[in-house]
Amino acid sequence: MPAKRKSTSITSKAAPSKRPRASDKGNDDASTDCAQVSDSTNDKSTATKIVIKGKVPVDPQCTMKAETAHVLQENDVVYNFMLNQTNVQHNNNKYYLGQVLEDDIGGACAVWFRWGRVGKTAQTSLQPCASKANAISVFEKKFRCKTGNFWKDRANFTKMSGLYDLIEQDFGEVEAEEKADDNEEKKVVSSHLPAEVLELILLISDVSVMEHQMREMNYDASRAPLGKLTPGQIKAGYEALKTVSDCIEELEKCTASSGTNERAKRGAKRAACKGGSERELRDRLLQACNTFYTRIPHDFGMRVPPLISTPEALKTELDLLKALEDIEVAFSIIKQEGKTVDMHPADRNYSNLKCNIKPIPSGDKMEKVIKDYVDMTHAPTHDVYKLEVLQTFELEKSGEAEAFCDYGTRRLLWHGSRITNWMGILGRGLKIAPREAPCTGYMFGKGVYFADCASKSANYTYPTSNDCVGIMALCEVSLGEINSLVYADSNANQLPKGKHSVQGVGRNMPDPSTWITLDDGVVVPCGKIIESEVHTATLLYNEFIVYDVRQIRLRYLVILVFLILLLLVVGVARILPYVWTSQCC
Repeated sequence: MPAKRKSTSITSKAAPSKRPRASDKGNDDASTDCAQVSDSTNDKSTATKIVIKGKVPVDPQCTMKAETAHVLQENDVVYNFMLNQTNVQHNNNKYYLGQVLEDDIGGACAVWFRWGRVGKTAQTSLQPCASKANAISVFEKKFRCKTGNFWKDRANFTKMSGLYDLIEQDFGEVEAEEKADDNEEKKVVSSHLPAEVLELILLISDVSVMEHQMREMNYDASRAPLGKLTPGQIKAGYEALKTVSDCIEELEKCTASSGTNERAKRGAKRAACKGGSERELRDRLLQACNTFYTRIPHDFGMRVPPLISTPEALKTELDLLKALEDIEVAFSIIKQEGKTVDMHPADRNYSNLKCNIKPIPSGDKMEKVIKDYVDMTHAPTHDVYKLEVLQTFELEKSGEAEAFCDYGTRRLLWHGSRITNWMGILGRGLKIAPREAPCTGYMFGKGVYFADCASKSANYTYPTSNDCVGIMALCEVSLGEINSLVYADSNANQLPKGKHSVQGVGRNMPDPSTWITLDDGVVVPCGKIIESEVHTATLLYNEFIVYDVRQIRLRYLVILVFLILLLLVVGVARILPYVWTSQCC
């Protein structure tokens, strides 16, 4: 008789789903190999309790087994799959989950399936089986039916047309973490971090904040929980977006016409469409979008999954993948070895960042420089909010000073990002999009982007009226010889000889007469926003891009609150508690 396993509980939300159509490939009804027990559930967003035993939790919607069974694991094989299928043209956005469940006491086995469309009530089946071998057989047959692949050969999984794709998940060493967490519950340990640093670490490592911001980006964490999506799955997402990007570029060429008559336009269109006919390109784009949404699950509710057909839509999805990469890094930091009962979790996370974070005292000269830089470079077109500095920190990322490449023209520039990204940024530094990512989604190619206008970077923290806090970094950037561009160029990363960076020239800039130079020679372009001498530029404000991360040093971190002028009554309830804790802890 297997020993009863110790369990821990965390809170999650149920995933919405839908009864599959009769035309779906394979039979979505339970197999007749085992007896079937109905356990239909409503997938509306209600809080449920997840009981973790072993590497994978029992699906919380399996209410008959959630607290009395565990997901079968034998010889490092976890009998659990999550499948996904999105089809834009047919408005399909569905999933299929399967688990072999073994009772904690007695060892009886059953197979659990849940399937449906996001936004609708899930269909489920719980099948008690005569033996463990019988349960595994039912499980493997369903996997074969839904994917066209054999379970035993899933390491070489191939996506079949019209069938489900397998979402790769990294389950990690959950049992070891549970043991450490159990010990922590028995012994309350105080943090030794400065209060301001403690609050920062708690904010950027808050999984609920990550989940909230990912939901805002339409990511479906119920099908691919944060921290479980593998790097390979994210890479597949980038590859799908590369195909999307290629199709968008070719379609733009196709739609560009020349000549004054229809015959000339058709001839120009045929000449431009090197990737095939316009219809073929649209079909390729559709399939690439299906592949992307299948690999990177989204929750659009009952809405049709949108076609990614513009550079703006492409950039939105690239931002999602960047956020998922940083969250994957964040989870790896949180789960790093070194969990001990004599350290507060925030202290462990801080230690694992390998980044020295020191609060800048109130009234310090550098705090005034930073506050002036925020106030003076707030762009006049960003007039729906004001920025208030809550806390400033001095940063020293391990290894950055030694690796720094100084080509001259060192400036202190802004970089804004979502709260979800900062654990990853502080943990591994600022990174350039991977080789698999398309260039089209980046105005000046794949690089690290900065601004000398505080509110321009602040917009990339994506605040809302209910979450008015943002985080930005001030980085020392060695721009060297600058290649100035007035128009977008997605291949700008191919720098001319002798150039070290790109400036996307804006029609406005900080007044150079008030720039200051720090004691170490770094220039702070701090000044009121004035018109530049370049009136033909497409950008309103400057952007600076480097293509080698060794030209970057993280120097300061700034926590800001957005005073939303048009939504102040709504936002003040969220702002005041944060200001209070920041000042009093």
